[in-house]
Amino acid sequence: MIWTKEFWMDATERAIKTFAQVILALGVAGALNAFAVDWVTVLGIGLGAVLLSYASSIVSAEIRKTSSASLIKPE
Repeated sequence: MIWTKEFWMDATERAIKTFAQVILALGVAGALNAFAVDWVTVLGIGLGAVLLSYASSIVSAEIRKTSSASLIKPE
């Protein structure tokens, strides 16, 4: 079920949101001094979160046997 355009669009949207959330969370931690933030590490952690997001989407699609990246069944 993961070989559909719908799945990859859904999974990519989730991955982008995850990346933004991680970057914002880590960036805000250094908000008092943005120059003190190790942005290479922050981006690395963000990309790691993207990979975990895609993995989660693949597992979810396989559990439900649908082209959705979500475990939640739509109404």
